[in-house]
Amino acid sequence: MVPITNDNRREYFRLSVPAIPGSMTIIEIGQRPITTAPKPVQIRNAGGGGLAVQAEEDLPIRRGVVAQFTFEIGQQQFSFRGVLVRKLDDLTSYEYGVRFIDVDEYQRGLLLSALGRLQVELMKAGR
Repeated sequence: MVPITNDNRREYFRLSVPAIPGSMTIIEIGQRPITTAPKPVQIRNAGGGGLAVQAEEDLPIRRGVVAQFTFEIGQQQFSFRGVLVRKLDDLTSYEYGVRFIDVDEYQRGLLLSALGRLQVELMKAGR
Protein backbone atom coordinates (compact mmCIF):
# COMPACT_ATOMS: atom_id res chain seq x y z
CA MET A 1 0.00 0.00 0.00
CA VAL A 2 1.30 3.45 -0.94
CA PRO A 3 1.02 6.01 1.84
CA ILE A 4 -1.03 9.09 1.01
CA THR A 5 0.77 12.33 1.74
CA ASN A 6 -0.36 15.90 1.53
CA ASP A 7 2.79 17.53 0.19
CA ASN A 8 2.61 21.29 0.20
CA ARG A 9 5.85 22.47 -1.34
CA ARG A 10 4.96 26.13 -0.99
CA GLU A 11 7.38 28.25 0.95
CA TYR A 12 4.77 30.95 1.70
CA PHE A 13 1.15 30.80 2.79
CA ARG A 14 -1.55 31.27 0.16
CA LEU A 15 -4.72 33.23 0.76
CA SER A 16 -7.86 32.39 -1.22
CA VAL A 17 -9.35 35.70 -2.23
CA PRO A 18 -12.55 36.90 -3.83
CA ALA A 19 -11.73 37.45 -7.50
CA ILE A 20 -9.23 40.29 -7.72
CA PRO A 21 -8.94 41.77 -11.22
CA GLY A 22 -5.49 41.92 -12.73
CA SER A 23 -3.63 41.62 -15.99
CA MET A 24 -1.16 39.18 -17.49
CA THR A 25 1.32 40.07 -20.22
CA ILE A 26 3.45 37.32 -21.78
CA ILE A 27 6.98 38.73 -21.91
CA GLU A 28 9.14 35.73 -22.76
CA ILE A 29 8.86 32.31 -24.37
CA GLY A 30 11.85 29.99 -24.45
CA GLN A 31 14.22 32.76 -23.31
CA ARG A 32 13.13 34.93 -26.24
CA PRO A 33 11.54 38.26 -25.36
CA ILE A 34 8.12 38.89 -26.88
CA THR A 35 5.51 41.58 -26.49
CA THR A 36 1.83 40.80 -26.10
CA ALA A 37 -1.08 42.99 -25.11
CA PRO A 38 -2.11 42.68 -21.47
CA LYS A 39 -4.93 40.18 -20.96
CA PRO A 40 -7.40 40.35 -18.07
CA VAL A 41 -7.12 37.75 -15.31
CA GLN A 42 -8.84 37.14 -12.00
CA ILE A 43 -6.59 36.40 -9.03
CA ARG A 44 -8.04 33.41 -7.13
CA ASN A 45 -5.33 33.02 -4.50
CA ALA A 46 -2.06 34.72 -3.77
CA GLY A 47 1.01 34.29 -1.62
CA GLY A 48 4.61 35.33 -1.39
CA GLY A 49 5.67 32.68 -3.88
CA GLY A 50 2.99 32.89 -6.52
CA LEU A 51 -0.61 33.13 -7.64
CA ALA A 52 -3.50 31.17 -9.03
CA VAL A 53 -5.19 33.13 -11.80
CA GLN A 54 -8.22 32.51 -13.96
CA ALA A 55 -8.07 33.62 -17.59
CA GLU A 56 -9.85 33.09 -20.87
CA GLU A 57 -6.56 32.60 -22.74
CA ASP A 58 -5.42 29.04 -23.51
CA LEU A 59 -1.68 29.20 -22.97
CA PRO A 60 0.90 26.42 -23.16
CA ILE A 61 2.39 25.11 -19.96
CA ARG A 62 6.00 24.49 -20.73
CA ARG A 63 9.32 25.69 -19.55
CA GLY A 64 10.16 29.21 -20.50
CA VAL A 65 6.74 30.91 -20.57
CA VAL A 66 7.22 34.04 -18.47
CA ALA A 67 4.51 36.61 -17.80
CA GLN A 68 4.19 39.89 -15.94
CA PHE A 69 1.22 39.94 -13.55
CA THR A 70 -0.19 43.24 -12.35
CA PHE A 71 -2.93 43.61 -9.73
CA GLU A 72 -4.04 45.74 -6.80
CA ILE A 73 -4.75 44.79 -3.19
CA GLY A 74 -6.04 47.42 -0.80
CA GLN A 75 -5.20 50.30 -3.14
CA GLN A 76 -1.61 49.07 -3.40
CA GLN A 77 -0.35 48.18 -6.88
CA PHE A 78 1.75 45.03 -7.41
CA SER A 79 3.64 43.72 -10.41
CA PHE A 80 5.52 40.40 -10.43
CA ARG A 81 7.15 38.23 -13.06
CA GLY A 82 6.19 34.58 -12.96
CA VAL A 83 6.26 31.29 -14.81
CA LEU A 84 3.16 29.24 -15.54
CA VAL A 85 3.55 25.92 -13.74
CA ARG A 86 0.13 24.27 -14.06
CA LYS A 87 -3.15 24.65 -15.91
CA LEU A 88 -6.71 23.52 -15.20
CA ASP A 89 -9.24 23.66 -18.03
CA ASP A 90 -12.93 23.86 -17.11
CA LEU A 91 -14.11 24.29 -20.74
CA THR A 92 -15.05 27.96 -20.26
CA SER A 93 -11.85 29.36 -18.78
CA TYR A 94 -8.41 28.31 -17.60
CA GLU A 95 -6.81 28.45 -14.19
CA TYR A 96 -3.04 28.80 -14.06
CA GLY A 97 -0.66 28.25 -11.21
CA VAL A 98 2.10 30.85 -11.27
CA ARG A 99 5.47 30.76 -9.51
CA PHE A 100 7.10 34.15 -9.04
CA ILE A 101 10.64 34.64 -10.33
CA ASP A 102 13.20 37.38 -9.72
CA VAL A 103 11.20 38.78 -6.81
CA ASP A 104 12.50 41.76 -4.90
CA GLU A 105 12.21 40.76 -1.22
CA TYR A 106 10.95 44.21 -0.26
CA GLN A 107 8.08 43.87 -2.77
CA ARG A 108 7.37 40.34 -1.53
CA GLY A 109 7.14 41.72 2.01
CA LEU A 110 4.70 44.40 0.87
CA LEU A 111 2.56 41.74 -0.81
CA LEU A 112 2.57 39.53 2.29
CA SER A 113 1.59 42.52 4.45
CA ALA A 114 -1.26 43.42 2.08
CA LEU A 115 -2.44 39.79 2.09
CA GLY A 116 -2.35 39.74 5.89
CA ARG A 117 -4.52 42.86 6.04
CA LEU A 118 -6.89 41.37 3.45
CA GLN A 119 -7.12 38.15 5.46
CA VAL A 120 -8.18 40.12 8.55
CA GLU A 121 -10.80 42.00 6.50
CA LEU A 122 -12.15 38.74 5.07
CA MET A 123 -12.35 37.16 8.53
CA LYS A 124 -14.23 40.19 9.87
CA ALA A 125 -16.64 39.93 6.95
CA GLY A 126 -17.19 36.25 7.74
CA ARG A 127 -15.59 34.83 4.58
